Amino acid sequence: MNPVVITGAGGFVGASLYKYLGSYLGKHTEIIAIERPGGTVWRLKDIAPLKTAKVDLTSINEVASFIREVKPSIIINCAAYGAYPNQTDVDKIYSTNFDGVRNLLEASKNISGFRAFIQCGSSSEYGLNCSGPAENSYTQPDSHYAVSKVSATSLVQYYGKSLSFPAWVLRLYSLYGPLEETSRLIPTLLLHAKEKKLPPLVNPQISRDFLFIDDLCGAIGAVISKSDNLERGEIFNIGSGKKTTLSDIVDLTRDLFHITEKPQWGSMENRNWDRKEWFANPEKAKSVLGWHPSVSLRDGLMKTMDWINKNPETLLSSLKNSVLGKPV
Repeated sequence: MNPVVITGAGGFVGASLYKYLGSYLGKHTEIIAIERPGGTVWRLKDIAPLKTAKVDLTSINEVASFIREVKPSIIINCAAYGAYPNQTDVDKIYSTNFDGVRNLLEASKNISGFRAFIQCGSSSEYGLNCSGPAENSYTQPDSHYAVSKVSATSLVQYYGKSLSFPAWVLRLYSLYGPLEETSRLIPTLLLHAKEKKLPPLVNPQISRDFLFIDDLCGAIGAVISKSDNLERGEIFNIGSGKKTTLSDIVDLTRDLFHITEKPQWGSMENRNWDRKEWFANPEKAKSVLGWHPSVSLRDGLMKTMDWINKNPETLLSSLKNSVLGKPV
């Protein structure tokens, strides 16, 4: 099989997929980690041999040249910008999240033997319509990031359904696990839990649908294995289907790690994307892909804490490379 390309491979999702696919596809399949110029792949430093390339996805010439040279069989696009509070450059949001996807699709459409383009979409695409929507539900995006991701999904659907290109979108819910950005909720909770403390917290009724990173990797594997028979251009929600409030996860964290400190609700301001009824409807992924999440939130938190305890050097790299430029 021709090489597999993972864009955004320096990030949490991309790096986790790189490690997973190395085992899933076997040692005879070359996997190339793509990171933007100036980016780093510290999350992959323990992999040898590691093949990386710097490609500016917003440059059609760079992307086309790379694709012509490599002739990939699979591309998994994990590159994104705008999901963090400090990523506010609107032009960069659209150039990364839409133009980058267009450049990849256009450069790949005539590659012989191409098997799958998998776009990592976002549950944010549903915006205000976030209470268990099906994939064909309306989207009501509430940010430039959400609009850019909806636009990219429409583009993938066009290539898949109108041009019969093997392309699919996975709308990802709140992923967590080893290697996650330390400014995110679960790493913040767990790092405080090591000190028997709790961080500042927003409204206890704010909810998410949390999914352990290994379960996403399994969903990607399912798309790859079934790609020859999947209807092209389809969207799949990838989440647990369970609403978990901030109160729920804090209570669970306190129980698992024996924290006696009580939460100080409202000690942190709500973010403008916070919602009280944000959860997935993953039934299509279950019926079509045969995929379902297998790691409970309890087990996922324990696995993540175990990784934190066993990988102090990598954790330090995470803190130093925080998207927010500072530790939790």
